[in-house]
Amino acid sequence: MLPKENEPNDTPIELKPDELAFIAAYFEENMNATRAWMRLHPKVAYDSAKATASLFLTNINVKAEIKRRLTERAMSAEEALARLGDMARAELMPFIRIDNDGFTYFNFADPQAKSYMWLIKKMKTKRERRVDGKGDDAEAWEGEWVEVELHDAQAALRDILKMHGKLTEKVDGEFIIHVVREETKKPNAE
Repeated sequence: MLPKENEPNDTPIELKPDELAFIAAYFEENMNATRAWMRLHPKVAYDSAKATASLFLTNINVKAEIKRRLTERAMSAEEALARLGDMARAELMPFIRIDNDGFTYFNFADPQAKSYMWLIKKMKTKRERRVDGKGDDAEAWEGEWVEVELHDAQAALRDILKMHGKLTEKVDGEFIIHVVREETKKPNAE
């Protein structure tokens, strides 16, 4: 028996091998059914693949399994808020190492750094190699330049404040911060 449309169900659906292969290809092709079908059947013409893939997507078992997998992958509001909190608190220290001479460098192989890699928005590297000097005095030199940009902490803070109703934005782009002071009553001194 299939679950009703709005009922959550985390039980995998029994599918035929060709249905399982199609669903796997569908997700590998970023949910493009035509490309998924063409991946499985490379000799099929585009229009034929489009029509057949469309039929597969209407198959009740295929549709239910795709929905189940998407629901499984979805991010809850709590997880989204936790990730925003991590972005707001992010710093470069998990990625930076300082040697005994005070030289600072990035170490992305460190286990702590690896656990924070998702906080990096953009990274640029540039490697330079050259030989200084001539003849016997020539020395090979290599340098690397690394630029790391984390996700915008201020934007994350702003989003968190909005979610908690502590910040509203006017039409003209101004922000209003709502501060609520909670006063605690002091016990009466006798």
